[in-house]
Amino acid sequence: MVRTIILSLLLLVTIHVNAQKAVIISGSMKAYKYDLYLKGQTTQDKLTEAKTLVELNEDGSFEITINLKEPKMLNLGFVNFQARPGDNVRIVESNENNRSKFTFEGDNAEVNNFVNDHALYTKSGSWCQMGMNVRKYKTIEEFIEFCKNEKTKYLNELKALKAPKAFKKEYARKLELHYYYSLTIYPQYYSIFNKGTDVSPFYEVVKKQIPRKIKIKSVDSEVDRAILSSNVLKHIEVEIETTKQVEIYQEVSALLSELQSAGISGELVKRKDEVLAKVSNKLYKQVISKAFAKYDKVLPGALVDNLKFVNTENEEIELAQYKGKIVVIDVWATWCGPCMQEKPHFAELAKKYKDNKGVVFLAVSVDDSKAWEKYCSKHHDTENVEFVNIERAKMDAAFLTKFVPRFIVIGKNQKIIDAFAPKPSSGKLDQQVEKGLKYSN
Repeated sequence: MVRTIILSLLLLVTIHVNAQKAVIISGSMKAYKYDLYLKGQTTQDKLTEAKTLVELNEDGSFEITINLKEPKMLNLGFVNFQARPGDNVRIVESNENNRSKFTFEGDNAEVNNFVNDHALYTKSGSWCQMGMNVRKYKTIEEFIEFCKNEKTKYLNELKALKAPKAFKKEYARKLELHYYYSLTIYPQYYSIFNKGTDVSPFYEVVKKQIPRKIKIKSVDSEVDRAILSSNVLKHIEVEIETTKQVEIYQEVSALLSELQSAGISGELVKRKDEVLAKVSNKLYKQVISKAFAKYDKVLPGALVDNLKFVNTENEEIELAQYKGKIVVIDVWATWCGPCMQEKPHFAELAKKYKDNKGVVFLAVSVDDSKAWEKYCSKHHDTENVEFVNIERAKMDAAFLTKFVPRFIVIGKNQKIIDAFAPKPSSGKLDQQVEKGLKYSN
């Protein structure tokens, strides 16, 4: 009888441990002007593009309840935070120097304020901060010193933080990777801002700051994924030691990245079949099959959606109004270095067709409206190029523009000629324009 009771108690404990618990997330985010989504940051979340729409009230407030079995890193609009089963998380929005600031109250607030204030965000070039710190620190040596100071500051604050040891250890590991990644990005931004400069000596300096071997055992953080995809680390001969699971993720990720940047080709379909034959993970198989199926809408001959843009006069422009003309689109953003490098080449191509009324050149910005308006106030007078703006999500929904720059050629019949057209700098984009003029009805 006693044994039966003990086994029953153990069963109840097991069920209790594995049970999901509600997490309440509430607060304000009225400064966020786009659809607001709650997103996880694990590899599974990224590959499946899992997200939950959060409805904002008229005053910008919101409340959403989710269920979790274990702690999880989340992103909501402008903020990153950790949610634990049973937590009540509150996001407080305030205004500081005409800019919105977000802080956390409620459960786990101290950790979440630290995480949000010290987000390891690699998409902005980590501590390069979209090139701003490259302009500020004129030499690689100055930048390295800055990064070391930032790392020390973060570690000191982490040490004082009241948080589990496991959290501190994992954050410190990712911080070190973030430091390495920042150093690898500096030469790339420097070459953009200082055209013609030989940055190869910079890599020799960077090489001395990074160990010859880096271990990556998981891909459930942005910084781990950034390290795995870094061509610079390969260039400076850093060995990335991984697990079998990470290697499979790399193959799947490389396949999907090529699909997103270059579209479907016969060779890529063959690679897809080879990868699927290797992969046993059902999630990966589903993600690959779903991703390829999604690209049917941007194959040559597919009819385009009638997107609505806003021009520099704040007038609404519909894509359908260009029916009967070849439309050449440059999808770009002010924060995108490669986009800015292609701009002169796009302008040169537009100039070539200035006397042909059957060809239209659209520079479609996916910036927020303020950044776009600021840029256009100085640069909108490019000959034969119409500058327009659209929400990035809407452009992505229509043309799967996961990465920018992207170049798209649309026929007179509003059907796609090439949704993954060559960059203007390649000298091959005009071939697609000529193809459209010759064959498009």
